[in-house]
Amino acid sequence: MRRILIGIFIIFIVLVTVPVISFASPVAEGEEITLKAPLYLDPGGEAVSITREDALSSAETNIPDITIKKVTGGLIQDQVYGKIWQFSVSTGDGDTILAGIDAGTGALDFYYGKADKKTGKNGGITADKAKQIAGDYIRTQNIGGDLLFDGVEYRAPHARDLAGKYSVHFWRIIGGIPCLSNGVRVGVNPETGEVMSYLKTWTMPEEISVNATPDIQDDGAQQIVRNLMKEKYSTDITIASSKLVWMDLNDPAGADDPHDIRLTWWIRFTDPYLQENEAEPGSAWIDAHSGVFLKKAYFV
Repeated sequence: MRRILIGIFIIFIVLVTVPVISFASPVAEGEEITLKAPLYLDPGGEAVSITREDALSSAETNIPDITIKKVTGGLIQDQVYGKIWQFSVSTGDGDTILAGIDAGTGALDFYYGKADKKTGKNGGITADKAKQIAGDYIRTQNIGGDLLFDGVEYRAPHARDLAGKYSVHFWRIIGGIPCLSNGVRVGVNPETGEVMSYLKTWTMPEEISVNATPDIQDDGAQQIVRNLMKEKYSTDITIASSKLVWMDLNDPAGADDPHDIRLTWWIRFTDPYLQENEAEPGSAWIDAHSGVFLKKAYFV
């Protein structure tokens, strides 16, 4: 009887195991197995001068009023920033903050996630005050480049218990001309004045080989857009604004990636459809040397 029970048990194991094994895909002879790349890089095999401990110290120093309690993350290869230490950190105040630290310099590239809950302690933070707070914070980061204030946008809260945010934007300036894709954006709590977020994009080369003096003047670029909209869409437009900017046609591109930088007229315009729907102005970019139309968008 004992032998019969053992035999039944062995048969049961075989019956349960075989179907599981049969689901495994066989690898043909000579076929190459592709392994999934790990999320984090091995710091020992990468040319980085900032250690994990240094990166965490930089995060705690440069993100205002936080004490790191718990950390996950590591060294990654980011499409825009290159090699960075990216951490999700839990703080003593219960926030979960995502932070990126340059693995070569230790500079803070970005952070998000500081609490934006209402406090009931309105400190009278105006847009002008938010601009000042953002500018003071940026100066602590020692960016080492020229910036030009662009504007302050108030972003309403997504829920009733949130405080909303002032988003303060500064252009990066190269040769006296703003860079469309580079600059600094700082989030400021409209109740307390606390710096809630920070994003620095600094990927264009310091030296741009393109001539910074346009061959096509402002009024000529505006007329090109008018003619284009009339020809293609049979509509008349009203110019809202125009600005000479550097535009990278390869954006988003990292600092070490190829760039296709053009001097462009950024023309913002409205048309009957946009006006009727109370939408934001559309945008068009005209090469300031050749007059070629490069791009059009209704949302920027």
